Amino acid sequence: MDGKPLDEKNPKWLQDDYAKFLRFAQWKIEQAGCGVIGMITDHGYLDNPTFRGMRQSLLRTFDEIYVLDLHGNALKRERTPDGNPDENVFDIRQGVAIAFFVKHGKKSADDGARIRHADLWGAREAKYAWLEAHDIDNTPWRDLQPTSPFYLFAPQDETLAATYRNFVAIPTCFRSIAWES
Repeated sequence: MDGKPLDEKNPKWLQDDYAKFLRFAQWKIEQAGCGVIGMITDHGYLDNPTFRGMRQSLLRTFDEIYVLDLHGNALKRERTPDGNPDENVFDIRQGVAIAFFVKHGKKSADDGARIRHADLWGAREAKYAWLEAHDIDNTPWRDLQPTSPFYLFAPQDETLAATYRNFVAIPTCFRSIAWES
């Protein structure tokens, strides 16, 4: 990532089938020079640090990326912003997202993709109704500007980010400690 090895400590999520299928589709679009990928996947890749290299690669390949996060992650006990239960659109425990990756073939690899994001929270039936009534043109998208080192595909509250980055990193704090068993 950014020309450096990732050295992931726990890369198991990169072995999930959806990540492999997305990479295969990306490779086929790169060969063709243009095209569109539409997938419904686990939503973990949107902000999980393990997927930062994948997100950076997608930004380099595509011109436009649309992500509709349907949430519904029972494993994280997700709730709506107003505190109500958030249900999955499928009978599964992990949250899901719909994504469209568009390559027109007109930008250079150095130009990043335009990334647009929207959230859909609430009860399953309400999500079905919303999805039935909306398409890519009438969805209230929010433009994101993913940056190094994480290239997040989900909005983040950056209010305290500068303060957080001023703290000493955990690996730096414990570098000189000799652990004994």
